[in-house]
Amino acid sequence: MSTSHDSEPSPDDIQFALQEVRTLLLQQILATETGLLSVAELVYRNRDEDDIGEENVRYHLREMADRGIVTKEKVPAGQRVRDLPNTFFRVTDYGETILERANLLAECD
Repeated sequence: MSTSHDSEPSPDDIQFALQEVRTLLLQQILATETGLLSVAELVYRNRDEDDIGEENVRYHLREMADRGIVTKEKVPAGQRVRDLPNTFFRVTDYGETILERANLLAECD
């Protein structure tokens, strides 16, 4: 149910994305040089947080992807490296707009 957004973020999407764990994940993705992180990388970055395990990270990424806040990007089959993740997540322009409206985008630099 991925959606495309050409308009301002809805109040519902803003409130949804600003849930503490989701905001943290979005900021961590945006703070990387590539703007891409895998589930494993996000889990590792949050290893000291009791409530941010792999299932929780996957849940939040899936929910944010359904709303068009992040996109899932797969490494093409011929470029995959054994034992390394082949699916990464990127924050969409819509997701960046949500963080910008909440004055949280600058914290990603």
